[in-house]
Amino acid sequence: MPPRNFTANTDDTRPTRTRQMRRAGGARAPAASQGGVASTRVGPALAASQRIGHRLRPVQATERADPPPPPPPPASPPPPPPPLSSLPADPVAVVQWGGTLPSRRRFILGTTAGAAVALGGNLFGVTSALLSSSPSTAAAARRARLDVVFPVGGQLRCFDERERFEFAYPRSWMGDATLARRRAEKQERERMAELERASGLPSLRQRPPGGGGASSAAAAPPAVEPVAAFGPPGSTGEENVSVVVAPIMPGFSLEQLGSPADAANTFLGRTVAPPGSGRTAELFAASAGLRPQGDPSVQYYSFEFGVRSPTFERRNVSVLAVRGDRLYTLNTQAPAALWARDGALLRRTAESFVLF
Repeated sequence: MPPRNFTANTDDTRPTRTRQMRRAGGARAPAASQGGVASTRVGPALAASQRIGHRLRPVQATERADPPPPPPPPASPPPPPPPLSSLPADPVAVVQWGGTLPSRRRFILGTTAGAAVALGGNLFGVTSALLSSSPSTAAAARRARLDVVFPVGGQLRCFDERERFEFAYPRSWMGDATLARRRAEKQERERMAELERASGLPSLRQRPPGGGGASSAAAAPPAVEPVAAFGPPGSTGEENVSVVVAPIMPGFSLEQLGSPADAANTFLGRTVAPPGSGRTAELFAASAGLRPQGDPSVQYYSFEFGVRSPTFERRNVSVLAVRGDRLYTLNTQAPAALWARDGALLRRTAESFVLF
């Protein structure tokens, strides 16, 4: 083979082999990075690329979307309630079976509050039943005046602190609203009169036509009305109990009227059935005595009588008492046709009347 051709082929192939070796060396530069020009040049670039790749790996990991959570399993239907026959017979065991018992403090507070509401409100008559459970309990309740609020033995108590008297009446009876209103108006007028006297100013109240004065006051004395009255609801007023407090001359006493029978006849002839009234009165019983449950110094006269007129026939029990310059009169009445049913109850009402 001619030398020219060999030399030309050698020169022509050398650059090609050199480039191939450089490509191979560049690819194998990480393995031969211990020395040489190629390793010196390629090593820092490869290290920088590794650092960049190390920093980019977490970013690429965080950018990947998490897979969606698996759907929740379908809810199982609640178990059916057990039959009543399978429940324990003991109530405490039933509560324990169904859950946990309430705390002892909550149980005690709840029971105490419920009992207080039931007793304070006389729920279903439980308070009246307890207070009337025995004669001694009923007597203690009356002494404590609990029957002002709760019926005891089928009766309530009227307690008048202003006039200082009290008596018992049937629990189903109601007070006279008109009488209570008139009494409130009278008390208001008395308070206004006291204020006018204390201030010394002229009265601002309207005087009756004609100027009033002492002559007109003497000609028309103020009517004496009951201070308390009770009766059955929806009735005509024929059956009731009332108390009248009237002024009398100082120093008067019931003994000045004589015996209870004499005092009763005087009372019937002058007050109940005076001549010309068209009424007749008949006395059935009269008695006198003290009542230690009230003021022990007060004497009481009791009368039971009947009144008859062309329009009505009634039975009455009246009690009279005097204290200071006031005469107290309690009167109970009922139609004669109802006396067989209500007579004993009205007698109890009259016997309970006392001054304190």
